Amino acid sequence: MTAPDPSVRAGRLAVDHVVDVAMSAWCYVLRPTRIELLTDPTDVEREVVAEHFAHLERLLAAGSLVVAGPSIAGADTFGIVILEGDEGEARQAMDEDPAVVRGVMTARLQPFRIALLRGRDD
Repeated sequence: MTAPDPSVRAGRLAVDHVVDVAMSAWCYVLRPTRIELLTDPTDVEREVVAEHFAHLERLLAAGSLVVAGPSIAGADTFGIVILEGDEGEARQAMDEDPAVVRGVMTARLQPFRIALLRGRDD
């Protein structure tokens, strides 16, 4: 398998393509564009994060979201969204995420392999 080649586009990092592997899961990794989002968000940031959460709830209701959440680690904070589906569906979910659209967070899409899953593999 050839490693994905990330590229920068419109404030987002995205994998252009993956060769030789049909992935059934994808993840996008989110990072705040302003670290103060965690401790002193602006009114706009609060609004956008609420829209982001509603977006994730819609993905969950549609059955494509596996798990989503943040790692709260100061300057190393990131969020992860793991989706089942094809690359196009995952890219659309990322590109339509209000936090990405409105520039509150950057996102990078990459393939993800769910190796073990509670309830499925135990």
